[in-house]
Amino acid sequence: MSLEINTDKFSEYPEISKLLDIILEDNKSLQKKVSYLESVLSEIQMLNALGKTLKIDEAIKAAIDE
Repeated sequence: MSLEINTDKFSEYPEISKLLDIILEDNKSLQKKVSYLESVLSEIQMLNALGKTLKIDEAIKAAIDE
């Protein structure tokens, strides 16, 4: 899910425009982390289906720290 906000509408309010830009950048970063986490969990599920077990807690922490 992509968040799009037209910051040009707030040209009279530079503080709001700046905050929105920061929020949009944070959102992009979070989207990347969620995507990476989803791929890690997918791999864990595949390996678990093959009979290999992984500690999901550790994998999630490692993916979030990535």
